[in-house]
Amino acid sequence: SGLSDGERYDEWRRIRRGEAGIVIGARSALFAPLADLGVIVVDEEHDGSFKQESGCRYNARDVAQFLGRQASAVVVLGSATPSLETYFNAMAGRVGYLPMSSRVAERAMPAVEILDVRATSDIGGVDEAGLSAPLLAALRATVAAGDQAILFLNRRGFSPCLSCHACGYVWRCPNCSVSLTFHQRPNRLRCHYCDHVAARPDRCPTCASTEVGRMGVGTERLEAALTEALDARVARLDRDTGYGSRLETLLGRFRRREIDVLVGTQMVTKGHDFPSVTLVGVVLADLGLNFPDFRASERTFQLLTQVAGRAGRGERPGRVLVQTYAPEHYALQSAARHSYARFVDSEMQLRRDLGYPPYGYLVALHFEGADEREVSRAARAWGGALKALVAGRESWQQAVTVLGPAEAPLGRLRNKSRWQLLLKSTARAALHDLLRALEAEPPKNSRVRVSIDVDPQSML
Repeated sequence: SGLSDGERYDEWRRIRRGEAGIVIGARSALFAPLADLGVIVVDEEHDGSFKQESGCRYNARDVAQFLGRQASAVVVLGSATPSLETYFNAMAGRVGYLPMSSRVAERAMPAVEILDVRATSDIGGVDEAGLSAPLLAALRATVAAGDQAILFLNRRGFSPCLSCHACGYVWRCPNCSVSLTFHQRPNRLRCHYCDHVAARPDRCPTCASTEVGRMGVGTERLEAALTEALDARVARLDRDTGYGSRLETLLGRFRRREIDVLVGTQMVTKGHDFPSVTLVGVVLADLGLNFPDFRASERTFQLLTQVAGRAGRGERPGRVLVQTYAPEHYALQSAARHSYARFVDSEMQLRRDLGYPPYGYLVALHFEGADEREVSRAARAWGGALKALVAGRESWQQAVTVLGPAEAPLGRLRNKSRWQLLLKSTARAALHDLLRALEAEPPKNSRVRVSIDVDPQSML
């Protein structure tokens, strides 16, 4: 995906001529014209980025398995935290299961400590930058010992939003159903979905108060606070700093130990090997838990497991401190114990009770258009047609549930209103038959875009 069109074409021709025996790439690498395909490796198979979310929707992990069957090739799905669908298939014998029970060179797993940062806890909460006293003390001790540390906060910018302290007004994106993120450098408000930019306001448009202040913490603010609090070299790795050649430059500096503390979003969790990192801090582990998505706990467990794995990869043991307002949550407790099995036991029970994957199949219908009333009418028309079809056939009544329609959690995106409808079934064939019946005579509305997403990865 980082190649220009010309570079991509040149590589495609090299592969076609048989000059390359190994192809490395993102989703589109699966369509490389290899003449004699023998092995496909899907690294970090659980990652949601393998799902193509627009145009021709597909999951590269599933396409890899289909392609492997067609070419009689071996397919390896690699992950320290497999998706529950893949694990379920392994336990059912549909794919082989090859567990790795220990780290490279038999190194010990890092010790993980959960810090309860609720105001009533012994720790007594966090400061304005989101740092608890134990985490700040651990950072100082790590730097003093000549080691390195990584701090993970999955929220970029200086502050998630600006608000008026007099009346409570919050500056929001005019195109999307989200607040504008404040970035101190430059002094601007920005939408991370449509890239709308606005100048930092001096007064409130509602009450004219000048009491305009920041709410919450992002990686930019955390970097500034640590630079002030520590006698250390602090740097930040997120989408604002880690793009193009700057990413390799920044990682190279950290690898050469020119940086003591690296603050970042999930970009710091992905497969990096820094032997001198002995401390990893998770500033707010609850962010992902509160998403309106049935996979929220799974993704939180995966992220925490991945970032914890950055600590103690050298000769010195690692330590991980996880700040949270929900210390009892099973996803956090399982990550703290490095227990994928414990997490699976808890999460699978919930999925089974609710009929969500891997115990059921989903199809999401997305409705998008400029006029909110037209979008809602179209969604209701499709919902009514689907419910009528289900009611008319006994096999569908028993196998398919129609949920919604309802406004999407992210109700407006890039100046388009968004609604969605969810089909849930115990049988994939029933979903396919139902959709074919609907597509034969779909409700008409030419100004509303309708897309059908089989096995959706995001509920937003």
